[in-house]
Amino acid sequence: STVARVAVPTTAWIGLNMLLVGGYSVGALLLVNNYTGDAARRGGRWEYWYFEVFVQVMIVVAVLIAIPAVRRSERRAPFAFAAVVLAVTLLFRFDAIQLGGTYNEMFRTHTVACFVALGWCAQRADTMWKRMAVSLAAVATTVGYFGQTDRELRIIAAILVLTWLPTVPVPRALAALLSPVAAASMWIFLIHWQVWPLLTPWMHNGLEFWLTIASGVGVWWCGREVARRWSNRAADDDTQRRTVGRSTRSQVSDADTTISRSDATPVSA
Repeated sequence: STVARVAVPTTAWIGLNMLLVGGYSVGALLLVNNYTGDAARRGGRWEYWYFEVFVQVMIVVAVLIAIPAVRRSERRAPFAFAAVVLAVTLLFRFDAIQLGGTYNEMFRTHTVACFVALGWCAQRADTMWKRMAVSLAAVATTVGYFGQTDRELRIIAAILVLTWLPTVPVPRALAALLSPVAAASMWIFLIHWQVWPLLTPWMHNGLEFWLTIASGVGVWWCGREVARRWSNRAADDDTQRRTVGRSTRSQVSDADTTISRSDATPVSA
C-alpha cells in the first residue's frame, strides 16, 4: 500500500541511524514524534516530520473513505466534499481549534492537513471558478504559516501549477533526466540529512547539492532492484510450487487409474 511504501523504508532508515549514531527517539521510529517529541529540536528528532504527517494523513483518509456514507458523499460531489475537508482543516490552521501545545505545531498533522486538503481541492477543481477559489485559498492558507516568505512563495507557486496546469510538457531528453529524480524524491529527502552534512565541509558552488540528489537516486535504484529481484524470486517459487503440485496430482491420478483397472479385472472375470 501507499502507506507501507513510505512508512517501512522511513522506519528502517531511522532505526539504522539509531543503531549507528543514535539521536532519534522511539517516537521518531514509530513516526509519531511530531506529537510525542519535545519542544527543542534536538538530535534531529524533528527531521522526518514530513513522513510522519504523510503516513498519519493517509491513514485518516483511508479510514474515512472506508465508511460507505462518506465514500458516497465524495463521489456525489467531489469538489464540495474536498472543500468541506479544507474548511475543517483550516480551523486547526488558524487556531480556532487547538490540539496540544503550540510549540512546533507547524509540523503536526492537524495543522499541516490543510495543505493536503488544498491539493485535494486542486485535483477536483474542473472549472475556472473552482480553480480561482483554490488559488485564493492557497494564498490565504500559506502566507504566514512558516514565517519564511521564500518558502511560502514556493508552496503557493506549486499549488497554482497543480491547479492550473494538469500537465507540463518538457523535452524528451529533459524528461528522461527528471523522471528518475522524481521517482527518487522520497529517498532523496530521506537520506539527505545524513549525506548533506558530510559533503558541505568539503564542497562548494552547489556540487554538494547535486551529489546529494545523485545519492538519493542511487539509493532508490538499489532499493528498486532489490525489490524487483525479490518479487521475481517469489514469483518463480510460486510457479515452481504450482508445477510440483500439478505433477503430484497427475501422478496420484495415474496411480488411481492403474489401481482401478487392476482391481476391475477380477470382478469382470
